Amino acid sequence: MHQFRVWPTKKASDPRKILLLGAEVRSASLSLVEFNQAPSIASYLSRAVTENFDLLVLCLSARVHQERDALVELCGILRTNPHTREKPLIVLLPERHRELLNRLEKVGIRYVMIAEPGSGDLSHHLAALDLPLSDAYRVEGLLMEVCPFINYTPLNSCRELILCGAYRNRLVLGPYRLAQRCEVPAHLTCEYYQAQEKRVPATPRRGRHQCQP
Repeated sequence: MHQFRVWPTKKASDPRKILLLGAEVRSASLSLVEFNQAPSIASYLSRAVTENFDLLVLCLSARVHQERDALVELCGILRTNPHTREKPLIVLLPERHRELLNRLEKVGIRYVMIAEPGSGDLSHHLAALDLPLSDAYRVEGLLMEVCPFINYTPLNSCRELILCGAYRNRLVLGPYRLAQRCEVPAHLTCEYYQAQEKRVPATPRRGRHQCQP
């Protein structure tokens, strides 16, 4: 039987404590915010379970398949552990990767922030977050904005081929098209998306990514 910890009552003047893994912040502390960086997954889990943090943050900074798998596994552990499953948790990703977003949602992640490379010091973005977390970061909202027909084919541990399933995987999607059309609400106006929707109008949007003959 699990014994739940009783934490001391937090004072209004106490700084907000954030536990971070996967990225460095330039400022260890800002006004009313204290960042705690864990050097490893084991250290992060230990502190998340034994200490009282206001917000848990996991950051994926590299597009490496093995790191994605580790991130999903860690999220699953945090969302099922009785000491951490109710704590606010947000995942920071470098891109709107539909497949990864789906996997995170399946293990119980509700909030995701897209922090593209070069977006500046993360400390200021994290310090500006309100608690409870805004619905603007809900993972299902991001999934609705990303085209459900994007397919991913791994090339090696760090690279993958991104294809348009609505065009029978004959079109390779580059960074510009992904950012301007495929990973934003504008995908609804795409001629390939619209043509595929006409073929299978009754098929649910979410989770469907293969084209129909």
